[in-house]
Amino acid sequence: MDKLDTFGSNSQLALLLALSQLKPEDLSEHERFRLKEIGIQLTLVEDAWNFVQEDLMQILSGNQTLYSYYQAELIKLEAIEGGIPSELLPTEAELMQELANTHERININSEFRGDFKGNPKERDVFTNICIPVLQTPETAKKLSFIERVKNFLQGK
Repeated sequence: MDKLDTFGSNSQLALLLALSQLKPEDLSEHERFRLKEIGIQLTLVEDAWNFVQEDLMQILSGNQTLYSYYQAELIKLEAIEGGIPSELLPTEAELMQELANTHERININSEFRGDFKGNPKERDVFTNICIPVLQTPETAKKLSFIERVKNFLQGK
């Protein structure tokens, strides 16, 4: 597997989409522990993706099911010209409601909504969404914007 230069918005969204497709038994306890550690590191270190990327890619490559979902979603996302339409992306209120029971406070900038083109503000938002999802992967199934994006990608 090729190492990513940056774990940008498409990669983060592909990870969220992949995690939302997993069954509980698709992740070992060790993989869950490592994902949780990565989520914690993301809360503690600004721009932590640079530090956790290698560990995350090892987890992905070591779990064939997760990796195949991730790769399939990443290919679809990278093929979209102009990015994901803004109406598919989550609002702050939506995320606050859907992630209300997570241990992490989600810090979403209200200026987030816009074309999904991987600018730094969007990467910050997706990092903040990934934090509770990595700590509890089943959280990805609760995110309604994930379903909107899946439906959009299926129509492409």
